[in-house]
Amino acid sequence: MKTKMNSCKFEEQTKPVMIELLDLKKRFRETELTDDCMTKIYEIEKKEHEVLVAWAISTKEINPTMLREVVKGQCRYTPKKEDYLIRVLEIDTNDEHPTH
Repeated sequence: MKTKMNSCKFEEQTKPVMIELLDLKKRFRETELTDDCMTKIYEIEKKEHEVLVAWAISTKEINPTMLREVVKGQCRYTPKKEDYLIRVLEIDTNDEHPTH
């Protein structure tokens, strides 16, 4: 039963942030190159970090070192992690607006 609670906590804390990140990336791909592209890239990187933090906090009982690794920069957001989270959190990436 504890595993089920961890899974629920993981989804509750990580899925909303992950959806926000995917929406930011989608909007970035749809924009033309402008002077504020770097600002948008930093915004995406910040949200990627927030996803990792949410993931680490929600799974601290089964992975107690993840948060420390994220904070120290030893755990990075990667395309492989993104694919995993999309699959595990059952996020439909074909939606027009994934946050709605």
